[in-house]
Amino acid sequence: MPIPFMNLPLQHEHLIPDVMKEYERILTSSNFILGETVEKFENELAEWLGVETAVGVNSGTDALVMALQALGVSPGDEVIVPAYTFVATADAVVRVGAKPVFVDIDPRSYNIDPEKIPAAITDKTRAIIVVHLYGQIADIDAIRTIAQQRGLKLIEDVAQAFGTQWRGKKAGTYGDAGCFSFYPTKNLGGAGDGGAIVSPHDDVIEKCLLMRDHGRSLTVPDMVFEMIGYNSRLSPLQAAFLRLKLPEVDEMLSDRIENAKLYDSLLRDSDLVLPEMRDDGSHTYNLYTIQLRDRDRLKNFLREKKIGSAVYYPRPLHLQPCFEYLGYRERAFPAAEQAAQRVLSLPIFPGLKKREIETVAATVLEFLQNNAPYGSRK
Repeated sequence: MPIPFMNLPLQHEHLIPDVMKEYERILTSSNFILGETVEKFENELAEWLGVETAVGVNSGTDALVMALQALGVSPGDEVIVPAYTFVATADAVVRVGAKPVFVDIDPRSYNIDPEKIPAAITDKTRAIIVVHLYGQIADIDAIRTIAQQRGLKLIEDVAQAFGTQWRGKKAGTYGDAGCFSFYPTKNLGGAGDGGAIVSPHDDVIEKCLLMRDHGRSLTVPDMVFEMIGYNSRLSPLQAAFLRLKLPEVDEMLSDRIENAKLYDSLLRDSDLVLPEMRDDGSHTYNLYTIQLRDRDRLKNFLREKKIGSAVYYPRPLHLQPCFEYLGYRERAFPAAEQAAQRVLSLPIFPGLKKREIETVAATVLEFLQNNAPYGSRK
């Protein structure tokens, strides 16, 4: 029985009739740029997140770029970034002319280690980007305290943690800006690229509204542009799709958490390093990521059994060719480098059946048994 790593059609099949009705409405009206559909989604998203305003943009990457710029990060500044995450987190820093400064991760949560942040702060540091990787919220209280004490802006990259909560607040609502991605595989995924920005600061929201539409004035009509901006408007087609999915997101998150609990119960007696199981809503398992020394061999074994898996991420940022100019070398961030060599994500998507999870777990255990002696923690 083939088991894919992702199964997006399974999540969307029941929505197709409503999606087609919405698309027909938009196509008939020819309202293809911003407009009522985008505004409705922004309002519903803001209400769901518990914030005043959300700004829909073209992608999570654009959200990071505009948030950095709106918070005053400029050429010559430095921004602290975890050494282990998707490249967009750091390349957004480069796009505004600033320098990413990498910090190692906590080896259990895979999120930036707050204890290592102070040593990376210099007179040029302007902001910290915290990534809630794999769906687990980072140590946001500790990181926010550091940012406040040092006078730094705090930006949350919530691409993999939509809906994750901590102490009654959702990820993305703790910092000076929260940046969301609606890439199809995310907890709230679109039918293509999409993103959003939230902030408690009115001036940040206003700047982002300007920037997403080439700097076009919000108050003066007839082609008045107040700043140099971007072409980064959320499509009404994406907004319509996301509006249909948003009411179901709580159920989808619960499904992910229940799937993770089942994996945990089936794999807990193995030598695998399992994700931290949290019952407080602070992990939504966009990815269920295990860790083992023989990661590549297990991945190949699963593929032979027609079971999908994926590596997020096989190379830490400081060892990516695009950041070679920063001068980092191997062993600079040992926790990030070990994670890159050992992590493997298993299927966790909503709608995954219990017997499928049991099959994946049994296949993983079969590999471990056939490759004894085994010691992933050594």
